[in-house]
Amino acid sequence: MPAIDAKLNLLVTGGAGFVGSNLVLELQDRFRNCRLTVIDDFRSGDFKNLAGYRGDFVAADLARLNWKEQFGDEKFDAIFHLASITDTTNHNQFEQTHDNVESFRRLLTFARLNRSRVIFASSASIYGATSEASAESTTAAPANIYAFSKAI
Repeated sequence: MPAIDAKLNLLVTGGAGFVGSNLVLELQDRFRNCRLTVIDDFRSGDFKNLAGYRGDFVAADLARLNWKEQFGDEKFDAIFHLASITDTTNHNQFEQTHDNVESFRRLLTFARLNRSRVIFASSASIYGATSEASAESTTAAPANIYAFSKAI
């Protein structure tokens, strides 16, 4: 995809986490000439996961990030939102809900204003402990605050 690669501008939040870093490295490999930006606060991610990454990096707390100040009118072709507090043993309900929901709210506001597409990664945990396969139409039954914050 030589011609289209150079025009792609992609952003991955939570890009230093396990899933995020694998996505980032795959995007980098698949679209060699694209512009790729990672945002992570290293709360649960690790810089070692990004070994070989060659794109831009922003160290920031998404719940407090001023998107307009950081990126101006920059349009991303796609924003992959993988960042969240994932620690299911974190019992601070306010912190977990505020950070996960506020991060997503701010991202959506920026994406709407800049006309960027958003790909949101939720979690199967929003359906609770079940042995049956879940579908998007399955009623959410979050068992912990992490799952609740992802279901909102």
